[in-house]
Amino acid sequence: MSNRNEADRAIETLRQALHADPANLDIADRYCKAIATYPGGDIRSGGDIIGAYRAAALKSPQGVIALASAYRDLFAVSGEQPWPAYFDEDLVRALQHYLPELPEEDRSTVQWILESLKRM
Repeated sequence: MSNRNEADRAIETLRQALHADPANLDIADRYCKAIATYPGGDIRSGGDIIGAYRAAALKSPQGVIALASAYRDLFAVSGEQPWPAYFDEDLVRALQHYLPELPEEDRSTVQWILESLKRM
């Protein structure tokens, strides 16, 4: 029980830090790692991924890469595909805008997200 309490406190601290600095990729990465390694199992969802990385993805290709990589990892673990409800127009535009300048592997991951959104 103590491990879960400590994990809950750490996650809440990271959530507050991310709220204060939403485009900070380091905090977003630490937050997603904390919820992925939660005692008793991974508790990530697509909403968590978007909440953690959306602001960074709107600002930079590195943010887009981080969001796409985290979503691909979530899919590999849970099978959860990108849901259109999580991707507002601004976020989709950012993915499309930064797509041409991404390295091939990252570009294919972003294309996977965009294609998944079209199919739903």
